[in-house]
Amino acid sequence: MKYKINDIGQIVCGGTPSTSVKEYWDNEIVWLTPKDLSINKSKYTTQSSVMISQKGYQNSSAKLVPINTVLMSSRAPIGYLTIAKTELCTNQGFKAIICNEKIINHEFLYYLLQTKVEDLKTISTGSTFLELSTNTFKNYEIEVPDLQEQQHIVNILGSIDDKIENNEKMIKQFETLNRLYFHKNYILADKKDWKIELLGNCVDITRGSSPRPIQDYLGNKGMPWVKISDATENDSNYLTKTKEFIKEDGINLSKTVIPNTLIVSNSATPGLPKIMKITACVHDGWLIFTNYKDLTKEFVKYVIDFNKKELISSGNGSVFTNLKTEILKALKIYLPPKNILEQMNNYLKANLDIQYKLECNNIKLQELKQLYLKKFFG
Repeated sequence: MKYKINDIGQIVCGGTPSTSVKEYWDNEIVWLTPKDLSINKSKYTTQSSVMISQKGYQNSSAKLVPINTVLMSSRAPIGYLTIAKTELCTNQGFKAIICNEKIINHEFLYYLLQTKVEDLKTISTGSTFLELSTNTFKNYEIEVPDLQEQQHIVNILGSIDDKIENNEKMIKQFETLNRLYFHKNYILADKKDWKIELLGNCVDITRGSSPRPIQDYLGNKGMPWVKISDATENDSNYLTKTKEFIKEDGINLSKTVIPNTLIVSNSATPGLPKIMKITACVHDGWLIFTNYKDLTKEFVKYVIDFNKKELISSGNGSVFTNLKTEILKALKIYLPPKNILEQMNNYLKANLDIQYKLECNNIKLQELKQLYLKKFFG
């Protein structure tokens, strides 16, 4: 049966307290912004990066919504979705739907709206950025089956999401173990038998390359083209796909990297290490690490991670920090004896390999979820 969004629940819009009044901002009430969902793309939300005070809430148009409210960002960008698992409020970049559970299951609506994002964008307006108006959203029609069928769909999609979330928790746990291990065995280690060496003497560091003008060489197929945004969209240590491709006549004008190559961003978001899992071309915003001497990519990855602040402070640039190749080459590192290096690398690599297997499993689960979404929602 078809319903307008306005008929299946109450739509609540958010608001923002004055940023010039300090007492409006305190750790009392969860206050969600689209930026929070760009960082934590989770089915359920219980916290926000910034919170407001009771006084800030009372002096703004923000409204508290209950647990199980479906939250969808309605501008910058349209389509981030989550379900409130605590009482919270949002800024004006959201449409919050408090579902009438006699008509629609809140989890069902969450999944249904995932399949409607592109359609909702087409009916949004705005010159600077698109925004979905409250009136337009209220009158948007959706097909809603009976509650029993809704629950059947939620059970299937929910079980997939549960597996994905469990894998993500395990990935974070193994990464935490690696970071703790490296901190203990490298940062805090008794380095009596260790050498001090320049990173550039232990590995070859070269810069990527871009054909110009780059837009003339990009297309929908060809060699994967690694952009900084491909690496910043998640916390993975690996890069497994790209959004854009470089045409065949641009490949020789760029730098090609093969799987298991370590690359590090040198601009925009500098000091971000990624291990490639695909063959791809990288532009001059990336540094490429090859030909290791006494070191391994796993060891170097964590050396860079733990020296990121120092590296960034050494960078230059008027708009954003640039990490020149010379800065990385001149980084002083501690070089452990071979037996200690081997032990450290074996530990780090084993945990990284587990993370990668879990990530591959999640890619398959996401593909399965998309098939079910298409089956259930057309």
